[in-house]
Amino acid sequence: MKMKALKPFASLLILSPLMFIVCAGNNTRDNSPVDDILSSLTLEQKIGQMIMPAVPGKKMTPQLKSILKKYQPGGIIFFGYNLGSPDEVKEFTSSIQEYSVECSGMPVLISIDQEGGRVKRLTEGVTQFPGNMAAGAAFDKNLAYLWGRILGLELRSLGVNMNLTPALDINDNPENPVINTRSFGADIETVSVMGRAYIKGQQESRCISVGKHFPGLGNSSVDTHLKLTVIDFDMERLEDVELKPFGDAINDGLECIMTTHSAFPKILQNRDSATISPFFLTEVLREKMKFKGLIITDDMEMGAITKEFMIGDAAVKSVAAGADIILLSTSGPSIEKIYTSLISAVKDGRISSKRVDDSARRILETKWKYGILSYDENKKIAPPKFSLTDDEKEILKKGREVNSELSKKSISYRGSAAHLQPDKETVRVFVSNTPAFTNNLSLNKNDMKAADFDSAITLINKLPKNAKCVLYVYSYTSQPSYFGNILSVCQKRDIPLVAAVSGDPFPLMRSGAYDTLVMSFSNTAASLEFLAKACSGVFAPQLDTKLLPAK
Repeated sequence: MKMKALKPFASLLILSPLMFIVCAGNNTRDNSPVDDILSSLTLEQKIGQMIMPAVPGKKMTPQLKSILKKYQPGGIIFFGYNLGSPDEVKEFTSSIQEYSVECSGMPVLISIDQEGGRVKRLTEGVTQFPGNMAAGAAFDKNLAYLWGRILGLELRSLGVNMNLTPALDINDNPENPVINTRSFGADIETVSVMGRAYIKGQQESRCISVGKHFPGLGNSSVDTHLKLTVIDFDMERLEDVELKPFGDAINDGLECIMTTHSAFPKILQNRDSATISPFFLTEVLREKMKFKGLIITDDMEMGAITKEFMIGDAAVKSVAAGADIILLSTSGPSIEKIYTSLISAVKDGRISSKRVDDSARRILETKWKYGILSYDENKKIAPPKFSLTDDEKEILKKGREVNSELSKKSISYRGSAAHLQPDKETVRVFVSNTPAFTNNLSLNKNDMKAADFDSAITLINKLPKNAKCVLYVYSYTSQPSYFGNILSVCQKRDIPLVAAVSGDPFPLMRSGAYDTLVMSFSNTAASLEFLAKACSGVFAPQLDTKLLPAK
């Protein structure tokens, strides 16, 4: 398929990537070069700009070259299997940008899910922050800002220019299988304040933030990766609760919003997900909430979509509803289906040319604003370059310090604080086979360690019957069944059980099968270090009173 060559735009001002300013509080953009670039694109190129697929491998391959050449996508998404050492990632992102510009004349958005905590793709080259709920527990705006600022600089230095974070969902359903610790918490103010601080830091580092999952996935009881979730709220409830963090973030300059594959039948009177709803994407988000940035779908290959629609039809419905970018988690046949379906829909009038132009313009504007799309000294579009200012180099040096402080402040508990700092005569038995936890315990002379429950029971049975004892069990899971055997032993001996949980704490919390519950909301090395120190009395964690709903 023949594509039109991009014009050189010789008369236009040359802008360096470092000359643009990310303006929090508005979504103003410099449209003058963008309109000229847009006018040079064919329909096929505009549609390509609206597709963001996954890519194969960790380096340029013939298959990847074929994707970039045939579809000319406006963006790609990285998963863990794409990522090697920092040098390998830099080389990979650079080669993608160079080949994309060679094929289409356009650089790409390179996105990633680097939420922190349990959702992370990069394990090298970036600071391993503890994630949203840990930050919500800490409730420190400055730390959240620095987290976003540092991570944004780290990602851009690797060639990643869009982070599909933060989740702005309010986690008000403790049985939510997909959000839980990915949320800042169950409190509207916490989610809004911490989300805005993080977004501000990340976007000031010239890394695009993506608020998700609009209009709110926090009350889901189903994992949308598997099937469509139905949320039984009316519009008044959404306006009072779920939409507030999104509205606040929009007012503060949030650049991109991701949709959710959730149905709201009380509002729409059908089982359509928000991703394909003109009401949610156009009437609510564009017109009522005045959002001028990018709308990106969640992965269109999730069960919530594929079990309801053919993927090409779903993409057409989503773009017609107002989505700018269709996200895919694979690099296979779905790209072709979506690409050809969108082109056909424009040609037969189901999607207007203006609808496509509006999306393509917003994509180009965002790339220009963030220095992804710019001209070189010869007035030609060139692969993006990123360099750090001296101040930013100093900010990056604070990564470990900020991570430690955020991880420490996040440690929270429910139950009795007395069990975390018992008197010296009390025998403390710690159960864990995780070195990152056990190696950071501060032990007294009477303390004992066990690698499993059987060993712990043996130690307990050797104690005198009148001995005072507290049992501390670390686990990533908080399923009550995991603690069942040891819990019965504790009850028989009247021994308090302190459960230290680094994953989703809700199942254990609902069961009440503990005397004290200590939570880090994250299993990063720093989180486990401070979880261990809190359990062994080095410092007093904070009492959780609002982050997590009790029911």
